[in-house]
Amino acid sequence: MALTTPTNSHFPRFDPPIDVDSHSPSKSPRRKAFAIKELDPLLANLSPDSTLKALRTTETIPGGAAQDALTSSIVDASSSEREIGIRAAFAAQKLREWRTEVTQWKWPNKTERTLGLGFTPPPNAEALGVEYLGSLPMDLVDQYEGRLEEIRDDLDSLGIEEIKDHVLEAHVPASKAETTTIQPLGLRTSYGRMRDFTALITATVIQALPDLAKLNILLDEWDIRLKVLRNLPKFRLGLVTVQSGIQSAMQELRDAELSRSITDASYDSKKVALGEQVSDLGRRADRLLDILEGHED
Repeated sequence: MALTTPTNSHFPRFDPPIDVDSHSPSKSPRRKAFAIKELDPLLANLSPDSTLKALRTTETIPGGAAQDALTSSIVDASSSEREIGIRAAFAAQKLREWRTEVTQWKWPNKTERTLGLGFTPPPNAEALGVEYLGSLPMDLVDQYEGRLEEIRDDLDSLGIEEIKDHVLEAHVPASKAETTTIQPLGLRTSYGRMRDFTALITATVIQALPDLAKLNILLDEWDIRLKVLRNLPKFRLGLVTVQSGIQSAMQELRDAELSRSITDASYDSKKVALGEQVSDLGRRADRLLDILEGHED
């Protein structure tokens, strides 16, 4: 009996290399729906009262006489300025909500992560009758993937960069602004009159920046985790296939009766086939490790 050469049909095909840097905007209508459902109702009423209410949710408005002065500045603000104020307040509120939500997603603690337990099924997974991808049930992975895409879409719809640009423009010194761009007199005058309101928007944006930074870090971390989890089943299947092929070959070599039928050609063929499979599996492992490099996971 000659050595059996493993065929490609028995070895799992891997997906193309994982691209963790591609965050292409979703083509779903969710982004527009998010604005229609949550932001448009706020912008439909740009009265001083609605603006003050929106800004209060960020907890940047102090009480007492300071609040009275800021309330007066809101009354003096134009509709476009109030819109920016509401957008800034809404963005700060959503960023805080999303950061809190994603922080609470289930994943092993820091000590367990260093041991790679995030990508290891629990010992009683089979007894539970639940299909796991790493340490997470598959349905939870599906849920996180969908929610991750939703948050990224909604984050894009907030117009954070536009709000930051407005704040930066408002703080450009008048002399510098006049040398670079000819500003309408009314607009420059309104900046002087709107110092308190501009300061309030600035404080709101500054307060939101740490939440934005942390949220982006969390989204990137989970994007990597979920991609690795999705690739684990095929990797493990490939590992089992390689181990089985090696054990089978060793058994044939050790068995006195079977080894008699081994020819140089069958030996070389089996050696080459197993070598290709081990190399393929090794490249796949390298890709996964490269993705995780620099991360606690």
